[in-house]
Amino acid sequence: MSLVMIETPGATLQKCPEPAETSTVDAYIGARIRGRRVMLKLSEDALARRLLMPVAVIHAFEEGMVRIRASTLHDIGGILKVPMRFFFDGYMASADNDV
Repeated sequence: MSLVMIETPGATLQKCPEPAETSTVDAYIGARIRGRRVMLKLSEDALARRLLMPVAVIHAFEEGMVRIRASTLHDIGGILKVPMRFFFDGYMASADNDV
């Protein structure tokens, strides 16, 4: 399985493998981000501006296509007003071969 690095201003992101191989934990975290963002009525654009990232990167996070660094996830949690554990609540690690 090969990974692709994505360069963005101020960040290097590790792109997950082909969509069929996307880690379930990455997809789960992305869905949790999107759900909370929508609950707060915060647009992808607004979240991107607060993180100083392109909207496309936020979209890729939410789709589980880009693995999120712990520091970025921490920043997202601060913006969305949730603790880090929020992103993992309800996730069964045994369902993911990557863990």
